[in-house]
Amino acid sequence: MAKKKLWISYLPGPEKEANLKAFGGQLDKYGFSVSAGFWDDDLKKLAWINHREVLEDPSQADMWLIAGEKEQFEKDSIRYGLSVLKLSIEPRRKGDIPVFVLAQGFSLKPEDLPLAFRDVEIFSDSDPGWVAKLVAKAHKKAEAVEYPYRFFVHAHEYFGQWFEVGPSGGKWNGAMFGVDDGEITHHAVGPKGFPPEKSVVEYSLRGLKAELGGVEYTAWAVQNKIDENASYYVKVVGSPKKVIFGEHPGEEDAEVFVYDMV
Repeated sequence: MAKKKLWISYLPGPEKEANLKAFGGQLDKYGFSVSAGFWDDDLKKLAWINHREVLEDPSQADMWLIAGEKEQFEKDSIRYGLSVLKLSIEPRRKGDIPVFVLAQGFSLKPEDLPLAFRDVEIFSDSDPGWVAKLVAKAHKKAEAVEYPYRFFVHAHEYFGQWFEVGPSGGKWNGAMFGVDDGEITHHAVGPKGFPPEKSVVEYSLRGLKAELGGVEYTAWAVQNKIDENASYYVKVVGSPKKVIFGEHPGEEDAEVFVYDMV
């Protein structure tokens, strides 16, 4: 039986390489084919893409383990980078990848993580049986979590950072997307999966102001019909802590979703 390929995103960096090798060796003994990359906390350079290049390819990674200490998991730039990384894998991989978190030297609960990681399994290195527990989880088929929306990220050093949103089923009569920080610079509508080169937007609205839960957002919107085969794409410069998106705000029963990026 071929070994399961496990990719480790190691947050503490190369100065803790000895620690990484220690538990990486444990995982290797349990039948995993282990590879790892140190985390480069540089959002401007989109350094997290180095990890995506492995994780998006099923031939290189069957599972993803994120390991780090308290200070890394509390840092907004790292939390944001991990979120956009996870949100960018699925459209390229054409499916989910099992994700696990290893908390080193502290206790971590699901609610302590960004929203993209609320459903992942968390282990602590203070538990001597954590490797065996990971093995058990790794060989169980995870239940897919269903959401009423699609929410992905597409990013490249040349075309920047684009968010993709749309309904998972049914149809939106228009769409909107807003950020609490950073700047929206472009938007488009096109087939789901990747931002289109050309797009016609209907009744474009820019610079809308909205307050939700005490947080002020700046949003853009269109009135194009968005269904399960079409998406609304928004280019964002910066690293918003929260975003809102959903059907066009002009619809009486429009549902708006809030997503915590950090």
